[in-house]
Amino acid sequence: MTTGARRGELCALRWNDIDFAPGEETTWIARAIKKSKKKGWVEGPTKTHQQRRVALDPETVLVLGDLRERVKVRAKALGADLAEDAFVFLRLRTAAPSTARPRSHSGTTVWPVG
Repeated sequence: MTTGARRGELCALRWNDIDFAPGEETTWIARAIKKSKKKGWVEGPTKTHQQRRVALDPETVLVLGDLRERVKVRAKALGADLAEDAFVFLRLRTAAPSTARPRSHSGTTVWPVG
């Protein structure tokens, strides 16, 4: 899947930005996580201050759906519900958005989760 999304845009992605409805599988990119000299990591507009909608291929929809179900199970085990506006990619210990850098493995870019 190629979205053209920047790392900070993916780090800011929330579950309610993704439409899983059949035939409508898209994500809305409107925010980014950025490092501020004064405040550390903050959420703000994208680099270009543009919002865009990106179509998701079936494999990506399956992977994201599986991830969402696993996160829901983990949250339930902790006595919580997964909020609709929770970050998709987050640090598991703090629930803060991930700022991890992707790793290349056998020609494939892998985004660490957690």
